[in-house]
Order: sequence, then C-alpha cells, then structure tokens
Amino acid sequence: LRAKNNHEATVKSLREELNSAKDTIASIRFEMDCTKDDLINTKEELSSKKETLDSTKLELAKVAEEYGQRAEQREEQVEIMRRELESAQESLEEERCKNADTNERLETTRMEMRGLKIQLTAKESEHEQLQRKTREKNNLYQAELERGKEHLREMCELFEKA
Repeated sequence: LRAKNNHEATVKSLREELNSAKDTIASIRFEMDCTKDDLINTKEELSSKKETLDSTKLELAKVAEEYGQRAEQREEQVEIMRRELESAQESLEEERCKNADTNERLETTRMEMRGLKIQLTAKESEHEQLQRKTREKNNLYQAELERGKEHLREMCELFEKA
C-alpha cells in the first residue's frame, strides 16, 4: 500500500511538473510570437525609414541641381552686368574725348554706371548669400542623412541580433 501511495505521489508530482513544463512552453511560444511581431514591426519601420532616406537623397539631389542651375544663371547675370559696366565705362571715355560740350550726357552715363555698380554689388551679394544658404542647407541635409544612416545601421544590427 505504501509503494502504491508513493507511486501515486510520484505520478502526481510528475504530472504537475509536466503541466508546469507545458505552461512554460506555452509562455515561451507566446514570447516568441511577440518577438516575431516586434521583428516584423522593426523591419517595417526600417523599410519606412529607408524610403524616407531615399526620398531625402532624391530631394537633396534636386536641391543641389537647382542650386547649380541658379548659380550658373547668377554667374551669367553677373558677367553680363560686368560687360555692361565695362561698356558704360568705355562709352564714358569716348564721350569725354569727343566733345567737351557733352557734360550733360556724360553725367547721365556716370549715373548709369553707378546704378550698374550698385546692381552688380547687389547681385554679387545675393549670389554669395545664396551660396552660403545652400551650403548650410546641404550641410543640414548631409547631417540628417548621416544620422539616418547611423540609425538604420543600428536598427539593422538590432534586427540581426534578434
């Protein structure tokens, strides 16, 4: 009778251990499902961030191209204005040599020359400001791009570790 009681106690203990092991397995499976869901979400986030990064790269390329076009246009405008200024200066000298009685026209030409110099200075200043702003924007975009790359690397490392 004692052996039978010991056997039943052993069977009961083993059943309890079996049930506990089943609960542990179910808990581990649940955690694995959660981890799998987390990995899927992380992968989706990484894909979304990659798309954002790619979009930012394209936008940066467009901005750089647009800046290049604007810079070329500004340089052409500056060159045209320089030529106009040189032409005005040459005209002024010709008028001085031709006739002493043309002081009124000479003064007009001087005024035009001053106006062109002011416009040239303004255009050069505008050109320099545009270059400075573009460099600042490019630096900001580059920094953002680097942060994005670093974050993407970190997420990839986490994904690979998981």
